[in-house]
Amino acid sequence: MKLVASAIVRDEADRYLGPWLTHLLTFCDEVRLLDDGSTDATADIASSFTEVHVQPNQGPSFFEHESKARNALLRWTIKARPDYVLSIDADEFIGDAVALRALLAMNPHPVYSLTMREVWKVEGDRIGLRIDGAWGDRYCPILWRAPPLLRGSRWEIPNRKLACGREPSAVRHAPARRTGIGIYHFGWARVSERVSRAERYFEHDGGRFHADKHLQSILWPDERVQLKWVRWPTSVPAEAGDE
Repeated sequence: MKLVASAIVRDEADRYLGPWLTHLLTFCDEVRLLDDGSTDATADIASSFTEVHVQPNQGPSFFEHESKARNALLRWTIKARPDYVLSIDADEFIGDAVALRALLAMNPHPVYSLTMREVWKVEGDRIGLRIDGAWGDRYCPILWRAPPLLRGSRWEIPNRKLACGREPSAVRHAPARRTGIGIYHFGWARVSERVSRAERYFEHDGGRFHADKHLQSILWPDERVQLKWVRWPTSVPAEAGDE
């Protein structure tokens, strides 16, 4: 059973790239990355890992047209002939990788939902998950059985400049089995980069694809943010908490 992790990356060298790839290769057989115009050492670092393959994005960039970039990644990922695809981002970590791999081996299903959890703060051996307003745990069908060929529009990611999702329509509309396995998103956990990331979304989105209220809530002061504190997940490397 071949599990391939699939992601778009851009200037990840000083973020989570090394620990993230090490983490993925503990339970994935291969990683395929579409490099969206990195100007740092992202491609060199990723290529230094066995079973990590990097291809430059030859089409529109992610923020120019997200679905075109994601469909390019999807087509290239299927060329690896995976049994299952894990559609993941470069700041997301699986909470229990052993359980995920065992699930695929023992109880195969066409589509699995993982529980996306938004990490907002890190303190020692615990993490604060944001749970207020539009923020909170949500089910994401990002682990799915791959077809041998991508045939028809059902196996495309919907045509949308932003907020298109990361799974093809055939996966999105299939009944998904909820796994109970968490996927921890650290993208907002570092205060040092939270503002710059928010500004990038304001510039390219401006409320056209994500609700403006949701975008504005990224910059709420600490006293307004509601967190649920949990223990550090089993499979997430400690380096993910480094500022």
